[in-house]
Amino acid sequence: MSKINKAILDAYRLGEIVALPEKVHPSGLIGSGGRYNVGEPESVIVHWIGSRGTNAVAVANYNRGNIYGGFTHNYISGTENLTSARDDEIAWGAGTNGNGYTLQFELTWTHSKHDFMQQTLTAAMWLIDCSKRYPRLNIRQVGYKVHNTFFSGVQEHGWVSRNMGGTDHVDCRGYWYGTHQGFVSPVGRWFGEEYSVEQFVALIDELRGVDRQERIPKKRVQRLYLPSDAKGWNVYRAGGPWSVGHQVGRLQPAKFGGLDYEILGWKVPGVVAVIKTQDFGVVGIYVAAGTGAVIE
Repeated sequence: MSKINKAILDAYRLGEIVALPEKVHPSGLIGSGGRYNVGEPESVIVHWIGSRGTNAVAVANYNRGNIYGGFTHNYISGTENLTSARDDEIAWGAGTNGNGYTLQFELTWTHSKHDFMQQTLTAAMWLIDCSKRYPRLNIRQVGYKVHNTFFSGVQEHGWVSRNMGGTDHVDCRGYWYGTHQGFVSPVGRWFGEEYSVEQFVALIDELRGVDRQERIPKKRVQRLYLPSDAKGWNVYRAGGPWSVGHQVGRLQPAKFGGLDYEILGWKVPGVVAVIKTQDFGVVGIYVAAGTGAVIE
């Protein structure tokens, strides 16, 4: 698993990022009145807007000004998941050969590691939801050319330009990876590696294996036991600091004959664990050797 996908899944598991709910554009959905209805989408095109704009509504408004000149179905930022067009109609976003039977979405720029992870998670989870509505939608594979006017799977706009023709855009170059016309991908600076459509499809695969009730990746569970003779145990914000004076609450193991929690992750391996409590939510807790805490 790539370093970026691991960071996204860990942050999702710890409640640090969420899959943003889909919202309809304030002015409603644009469409062709059925003239360009293609029914069920079968493949996916990922776009990046080519600017540092972060507002999904503003970006959508720019494209909606000429709906047959270029638009996509959804616009996803670090804080919004905006649907702007009917997803059973052609989106005019990737040239004549690439538009048919595709679900297309546009990524805005993000200015923080958190927003990038939340945006990427949102896009992946949105596609998983779409695949439940449209069983023929192929989100399981990196896109590949079937014939001159059709491809299957998930691809970025730049690949469509190179392999399908009819368009010359290079996104997601300049955002997920590499440079383009003065834009330098911020992803490498945040994670020490760049992102790709292959990694994005791998993320979708990981999320499709998520437990349907818990919605967290299945993995070996570690448990934390706080002994029954401990009268009080401080807890802190999961992100720290984890020192006296910064506590956000106090657990009372003795009152309940001891306490038992699932360890969601580690902030400092073997020293500071992350747990979810009924009273204080997701918190950090100091459990180093000598504290009396038992970890199994």
